Amino acid sequence: MRNGLFTSALALMTVFATAQQLPVPSPAATVKQVVGLTDFTVDYARPSMKGRKIFGDLVPFGEVWRTGANVATKITFNTDITFGSTPVGAGTYALFAIPNEGSWSIILNKDTEQWGASNYREEMDVARVTVKSEKSPVTETFEIRFERVTKNSAHLVLVWEETAVRVPIEVAVDAQAEKNIQDAIAAKPNDAMVYRNAASYYFQNNIKLDVAETYMAKSVELKSDNWYSQYLYSQILSANGKKKEAIDAANMSLFIGKQASEADGKAFPYEKLITQQIADLGGKVKAPKMPKVKK
Repeated sequence: MRNGLFTSALALMTVFATAQQLPVPSPAATVKQVVGLTDFTVDYARPSMKGRKIFGDLVPFGEVWRTGANVATKITFNTDITFGSTPVGAGTYALFAIPNEGSWSIILNKDTEQWGASNYREEMDVARVTVKSEKSPVTETFEIRFERVTKNSAHLVLVWEETAVRVPIEVAVDAQAEKNIQDAIAAKPNDAMVYRNAASYYFQNNIKLDVAETYMAKSVELKSDNWYSQYLYSQILSANGKKKEAIDAANMSLFIGKQASEADGKAFPYEKLITQQIADLGGKVKAPKMPKVKK
């Protein structure tokens, strides 16, 4: 009986021992970043210096490195991109590097299911970019991050020890946005918001302002009693040099906004903004000409 109790106790101790959670030397990390309409995710492990010399020693120069620790680092993006100067299709790739003094090669490789770089095969590469390395403040724990993010570009940055490298990335956001606009119009050809969103995108990015004006005209035709739509229409008309029409749209915006706010017993919070816009256009605040109601 005593032997049986001892065996049971030992078994329980083994279960508890194997179930315990302990910190790992290189903790896992995930970095997410949206660039334009593209979602980027990087999954990697973060080793630390711990008093060691890293590049040229722990991580030898001229050899393929897993850009982290443990399993190969993975990068995922859901649209086609340009990595450095190389077009790469949407998907998940292993991210490798070959560090050297003064420059690194950064690699995207199709084989994502491997431990470290021990089974790296060059024939599985989809992109290889050579970038200069930079002197950086001492970074104890390896880090991957995104910097210089715009609507159509970013830098993927690797930092450790006193070294940083960055890879420029570009996304075809305008082409993606244009497709989304046309798909939305095809799906909802009588939705004022669809046209307004499209016009706003063109206006904010200072592209296709003639089309933006056409779309806003359609938006206010479908729904004329929205103060912001009239305000945006005024801005686009002004950008296209149509001051008189811009003043009329701004007065319509002011009228609609004040009317709605007064109905709620409140002041219209954008009255000063729109009044100033009218003055800047050389116009005066006045009651707008209301569209004729069709009988």
